[in-house]
Formats: sequence, structure tokens, C-alpha cells
Amino acid sequence: MAFVEFIYEKNCPNIAKARMQLLRAFSALKIKPHWLEWEVNDAEAPEYVRQYGSPTIMVDGRDVDGTKFSDNANHCRLYLHSDNTSSGVPAVESIMQAMQGYHHKDVRSSRFPDSGLKATTIPVIFFSLLPKLICPFCWPLYTGLLGSVGINFINYTPYLFPLLTLFLILTVSGLIYGARRKNKYAPVCLGGLSSLLILIGKFLNETDIFIYIGLTGLIVSVIWQSRINFSGNRDSCSACKSD
Repeated sequence: MAFVEFIYEKNCPNIAKARMQLLRAFSALKIKPHWLEWEVNDAEAPEYVRQYGSPTIMVDGRDVDGTKFSDNANHCRLYLHSDNTSSGVPAVESIMQAMQGYHHKDVRSSRFPDSGLKATTIPVIFFSLLPKLICPFCWPLYTGLLGSVGINFINYTPYLFPLLTLFLILTVSGLIYGARRKNKYAPVCLGGLSSLLILIGKFLNETDIFIYIGLTGLIVSVIWQSRINFSGNRDSCSACKSD
């Protein structure tokens, strides 16, 4: 499902017309209307929306008019159409093309996607639960056991900390990216604290309960961020109202 955003400044007279254009585009594509609205002067609105004039319609982070940002940010926009006419709202065709483009390519691959974010937690779980080989006298035993099934023994312990830290950083970075888009940082805080707990439990106190609690918190933070992103995509009822 495409992520549609409607950016406006409350004093702009073209808001209702732009909403109607958006509804026409959804109707023409036979898609249930769904979008998230941002008022540029709202303190809770993310910083990037303040770069655009009113009204602006974005699909998966891209202006349907094809511009990166508007020179008349925080003011009414003027759209130039294909027939050389202009108006204060984007053409229905431009909105439709932007939403149709979503179906012809995997937009998620060009962003830090939820699926990729979840994928980084798999190595975290693996490296967190992997035992440290701190006893050199046990290595012959490992060598014999692995050799019996045709696997060469490798002392991976020196690489455990950097690898685990790397994937924890990737996971938290993904949470930060999602938080910046939605301006909600609670999952980031939970993910950061959980990552710290995993490292402490694995390399400082060597306490399994710390590792398990940290892994649980990290998984919850990832799911939490995913649900925030998904709920934002489904915010349609309030967006369909008129001024």
C-alpha cells in the first residue's frame, strides 16, 4: 500500500480542492482513500513537511509534482499543468501517476524498510545466543565434534562483539529512520536501551537474563515501530474530512 501524505497550511484556500483531487485519484484507481495529513505549523509535524508549500501531496516521500521541495514553503503553491494552464492544486493525472508508479516498482527497497529492519534482528538474535569460546582447553573438543560432521572449527569469539554491535547499530538506525518519518521516538528509546542491555549481558556481566530481556525489548521495539508506520498509512478517515 502506498504511503500518501497531504501537507497544507491552514490558511490556504486550496485545501478542500486538493482533497477532492486526491479523492478523485483514489476513485479512478479504485483504491480505498487513505492518507496522512500534516499541518505545517503543527509542532508535532515532522521537519521535512515545512519545506513544502500548501497544498502538497506526496506518495512514498515524493512530491506528485516531481519537485524535491517548494520555493514557496509555508505559502500557497501554484501548479503548472500539461496544457500550460496553472492552478492551486495538482492535477488528478499527476496524483494517479505517482500512485501507479508505486505498483510498478518495490518502493520499499529504496528506503529503510520494515522488512529490512526486521531482518537485522535475526543476526542480533543469532550472535546474542551464540556461546563465547573462552576456554582454549575446550577447543580440541569442539574441533573433534565439528570434524565428525565435516566442519572445520573456527574460534569466532574475537568477532562476536564487533558483529553483534554492528547489527544492533543497524537495527537502531532503522528505528531512528522510522521515528524521523513519524516523529515518534518511543520505539527508538526502547530499542537503544534493549541493545545496551544485550551488550552488558553478553560481554560485561555475562548474564543470560539480561540478554533475554534485551532481545525481547528489541523485538518489541521493531514491531512497535512497524505498527506505527502501518497505522500512519491507514489514517484515512480524518484525512477525508473537509475544512
